[in-house]
Amino acid sequence: MTTSNGSGASRSSATAAIEPGNYPKRVELKKGRTVELRLMQQTDAGRLHEFFCGIPPEDLLFLRRDVTDRKISDQWAERVARGAIVTVFACEGDKVLGEASLHMSSTPWSEHVGEVRVVVDRSMRQTGLGTRLTREIFLIAIQRGIKKIV
Repeated sequence: MTTSNGSGASRSSATAAIEPGNYPKRVELKKGRTVELRLMQQTDAGRLHEFFCGIPPEDLLFLRRDVTDRKISDQWAERVARGAIVTVFACEGDKVLGEASLHMSSTPWSEHVGEVRVVVDRSMRQTGLGTRLTREIFLIAIQRGIKKIV
């Protein structure tokens, strides 16, 4: 299915569904769960930090940085404001239950490369949230012209 963007060009509805103007949006998951997907803003550093502090230590072992350090959340939020990172939050009310991030390379010869990271709260496992967040962030990468995703 294609949709028009008003300029005469058409694009697939899958790509159109993740434009920033379409956030926030509610999505249904397995097990009767519903979450709101929205883009992280610079003012969300505290919310990001709180989310990561709720992740069990054994799950944090797989992450590249100590995301429980508030300085890391503040730096992340600053990079979001600069456009170097795009983060999609999955929320129930004010609580973040998952996040997917696209980290763009700032090296000129690898600007076509983006790194995707997805973290989901244990309570949301087996609901399809990780898959949904991954899909959202991949589509954002495509929109941004990313050719290689790590």
